[in-house]
Amino acid sequence: MTRDDVPRARGSGGAPRRGAVLCGGRSRRMGRDKAWLPFGGERLLQRAARIVAGAVGAGRVVVVARPGQTLPALSGDITVLRDDVRDQGPLGGLVPALREDDDAPCFVTSCDAPLLRAEVIDLLFAALGDADVAVAEAAGYVHPLCAVYRPRVRPLIESMMAARRLRPVFLYDEVPTVRVGEVALRAVDPHLHCLRNVNDADAYEMALAAAFPEVRIELFDIARARAGTACATVRAATLGGALLALADACPALVPGVLTADGGLAPHWRASLGGERFIDDAAAVLPPHTPILLLSALAGG
Repeated sequence: MTRDDVPRARGSGGAPRRGAVLCGGRSRRMGRDKAWLPFGGERLLQRAARIVAGAVGAGRVVVVARPGQTLPALSGDITVLRDDVRDQGPLGGLVPALREDDDAPCFVTSCDAPLLRAEVIDLLFAALGDADVAVAEAAGYVHPLCAVYRPRVRPLIESMMAARRLRPVFLYDEVPTVRVGEVALRAVDPHLHCLRNVNDADAYEMALAAAFPEVRIELFDIARARAGTACATVRAATLGGALLALADACPALVPGVLTADGGLAPHWRASLGGERFIDDAAAVLPPHTPILLLSALAGG
């Protein structure tokens, strides 16, 4: 069934809920592990885990990765699980996630949905009712990684995987499922950003453009020589976000000029438009003002 008139979710005093972020895909279309892509002042996986934790509560989030996958640093209250079997798609990540708790329903997303909103997560939990699944649906497509699942569906998922029936829609055909439609989704996310996955470089750039303004970073001295360019344009709202994006775009700047986590190496300074120095990673960047990256040793 499709429901477009879902009520707003209960507050934090409602029934327990959990969340899971799946990141074990191979990122073949992106060409590198999406969990590590910078988005603002954090990596995609860190961002997804933070958003989900904001909706389900601290200590209630798991990350499901493939065996041997290296992950960015995560909050100490996040549990990291591993796929039982590699390359089984969303259902493969669901099994370990749903094994963690026999009672609390679990919201599941992927690490490459950076524009997910807590209001959408609330909406899906509110829609679940007595059903086994509440899944977002728009333009005729269901989104299995924007959905809430009850742990009691795990045995069925395991039997489906054993039979190589790996499409999540097969599950929805067999258990009570609420399909939360476009009207309800747009009421809390008018542009349906929650359903935007960054599967390739173009989608990644579009998501960045939707979230952050352009920032021009001008490089001097050794930084210019190492980067091979006098300037770079990134998208960020804060100094830390801009420097993290620069480290990703110009890896030759790490570690001599920048740290891998978006900080300044010793003796390097950041100036706003050449008028004042800033060093607070959380500093919000004013619009249309370039950042100048200067070496203090060179008199900058």
